Amino acid sequence: MVDGLESEPYQDVADLAFSPSGKNIAWTARKNDKWKVIKNGAESEPWDRVGPLFWSAKREALAYASGLGKEEWAVVDATAIGPYDGVMPESLTFNSQGAAVAFAARRGDAFWVVDPEGEKGPFESVEPPQFLGDSNATIFVARRAAATFWVVDGHHGPVLADATGLVLSATGRKLMILARWGSKTELVVANITGKECGEGRCSAAVERSVRHDVILGGTPAWSRAGEHFGYIAGNASSRLLMLMIDGRWKADIDVRELMAMLTIAPDLAGSFLGDSVVLAQWVKAELALVTGR
Repeated sequence: MVDGLESEPYQDVADLAFSPSGKNIAWTARKNDKWKVIKNGAESEPWDRVGPLFWSAKREALAYASGLGKEEWAVVDATAIGPYDGVMPESLTFNSQGAAVAFAARRGDAFWVVDPEGEKGPFESVEPPQFLGDSNATIFVARRAAATFWVVDGHHGPVLADATGLVLSATGRKLMILARWGSKTELVVANITGKECGEGRCSAAVERSVRHDVILGGTPAWSRAGEHFGYIAGNASSRLLMLMIDGRWKADIDVRELMAMLTIAPDLAGSFLGDSVVLAQWVKAELALVTGR
């Protein structure tokens, strides 16, 4: 039911999603053993499967991954892009204007990133793309054999060992990425160069790198304007976790105290898997104190 009005009956209904303004609604429903996306009452064509629904923030466009038989598409406002052997549903992302979309897809054993400027690849694996600032250019992490690297506006960055977790500043002009350096973890910071991104006009130049026994994935973060960065690092000999701001020590976290807190704050268990909301929010709060906002 929407605004008290009943839709026609379906076999199953799932993934109800309002647009950011709350003025539009979409959901997935099964009818005659096929899945459809219903947007404001209008049905899409039938699919064998449909992924999560994503609304753009400004234009209120709707995007999702869909499949028919062995083929899959990315669908944006009823326009299907593909086919591919697979589309990574969670990789779908809109640019800041909500007018363009990018995603990761697979053909055979090769992965590609599809953005407004075409397909980039092939690669052995890719992480979900991000748009660079207000442009239509994208940035993502890719792998070929043992080499991992970032791709900025079509330009490949330096070869890194097991690079992952790329974090782009809100301005789209700086990036951080984690990589392996022997037995240590390296955090690489780079500047996006080029006045306007798109059609290969931008690339990235390494500004600095810092190394620790371990850096917890999910904790690197930028200040709002991108002038400072923070993360949680670990020291093997002292068994301490440390809050680091701009590569310098800010505060210690006793690992034994952290373990004791697991019983009262289960989210902290994610700190050892790189997905702790608590630690990530702490880093961002400390960055706000540094910048005064």
